[in-house]
This record gives sequence, C-alpha cells and structure tokens, in this order.
Amino acid sequence: MVHYSFLPNGQTVTSESYRRELQVVQEKLARIRYVTATRKPPILLHDNARPHVSRDTIQKLRQLNWEVLPHPAYSPDLAPSDYHMFSHMDRFIKEKQFHNQDMVENAVREFFESRTPEFFAKGIYDLVDRWEKCLDCNGDYFD
Repeated sequence: MVHYSFLPNGQTVTSESYRRELQVVQEKLARIRYVTATRKPPILLHDNARPHVSRDTIQKLRQLNWEVLPHPAYSPDLAPSDYHMFSHMDRFIKEKQFHNQDMVENAVREFFESRTPEFFAKGIYDLVDRWEKCLDCNGDYFD
C-alpha cells in the first residue's frame, strides 16, 4: 500500500482534490524510487467517475506520465478494491462498533497494517484474469 487518505465528513472527491491525491502518490512513489527502479511509469486503473475523467485530471495524468487503463462503465468487476480488499475489510470490521470518525479511521489503518504485501499483490494479479473475463463478456458483469 503506497497511499490512502480520508475525506473529511461532508466532503466529496472533486477533480481538484483527485489531482492533489495523484500528486501525493507521485511524490511517494519518487521517495521509494518506484519509477527509477522499474523504469516504467505507473499504470493507473480508476473508474469513469467525473473527477477521474475531467480534462484537468487527464492533463495531470499526462504531466505525470502515467499510463491509464481503460475501464468499462459500471464495471466494479475490475476494481481490486471492490472484488478483493473490501470483502476482507468487511470481515475485519464485522461486529465492531464505531462511535466517531477517528475510530473508523483507526480501524482502516489497522486493517491495512495487518495485510502483507502479498495480500495487495494478489488483488492486482487477479485483475489480469478479471480483465480477460470482462473482455470475454463484452464488459458485462460476471461475478
């Protein structure tokens, strides 16, 4: 896990906030020397939400020199967070009670810290098979 963040209550993701997050990820990748070690730009898979496909975001991604995988509309089958991470997180927080935002954020941090690099890698590696299934189904749901 390279980066995650929490939105303050009542805030939504905007094109501007999304671009700031992309810059933070770029800076963190530079600190761990990801790009120089792999000699390849990051590959980003994000959905078609407005902040992700805005002109300003596309310009930012070009500036960062990131490759963006196409994502069929309404296809949660391809989001590793949906098919891999959230199901495990759901089991992790099952029957816990949260009385405030700090408790939620601490539980999420605890979940991420309890996962191995192999856990996250599996979610990404599974994407290859899911991508092929999606193509075979012409972008329809399959799981």
